[in-house]
Amino acid sequence: MIMHHWGNDVRFHEQARENNPYVYTGDSPANEVMHDRLVQISRYVDEAIVQDYEVYPYVERYYKKVHVVPIAIDLEPFTPVFPKKDVRRPLILHAPTNPDFKGTLVIEAAIKQLEKSYDFQYLRIEKMNHEEAVKLFSEADIIVDQIRCGSHGLFSVEAMACGKPVIAYIRDDLALKFPPELPIVNANPDNVADRIKFLLENPETRSELGMRGRAYAEKYHDKKVVVDTLERIYEQLPS
Repeated sequence: MIMHHWGNDVRFHEQARENNPYVYTGDSPANEVMHDRLVQISRYVDEAIVQDYEVYPYVERYYKKVHVVPIAIDLEPFTPVFPKKDVRRPLILHAPTNPDFKGTLVIEAAIKQLEKSYDFQYLRIEKMNHEEAVKLFSEADIIVDQIRCGSHGLFSVEAMACGKPVIAYIRDDLALKFPPELPIVNANPDNVADRIKFLLENPETRSELGMRGRAYAEKYHDKKVVVDTLERIYEQLPS
């Protein structure tokens, strides 16, 4: 057997704040609950999978081995539509699926401030099914994901698969753990307005990042690529 952890199920509160002053852990259980669960699971399961090195430290002491396997998606539904360089009113999207965790209040305060000086559209992806959201992706010029966690999530991967530039927060101490061609524009609550402003002012960069994002999704997050990694992990598990 192998266990797969995703983040909030194991994000110990104080530990998360050691390297990240912005992180929100209100959706994680109490430390004691997470510890007890991990102790119980690791009695029977020797190895675990996490999606990145932000999650890795929370579980490494409980398992004999922890594998880092990127988020996998089916690229088929995501047709890349790269941002046009001559668009008159860029469209910015944000999905506040968990506003506190993602930093929605700060993001939307930055949007409101920038609206005073720039002509663009802003839409929240909410109250729609996934198929509708993906259709909206194709119209976007900039996508803002989560700016508090310290790593990107599934929304960022889907946005890159659609050929869109993505803004998210990647912790400085984790940046080198990702592939060097990660095209995400790094932003935290202190500078997200400046990062959005930069993309608004640079349409050629938006287009370039969109193309790099699609290539990144194909190379690291395509389910056909990730499944090979999973098979190798399963094959070496003790019988």
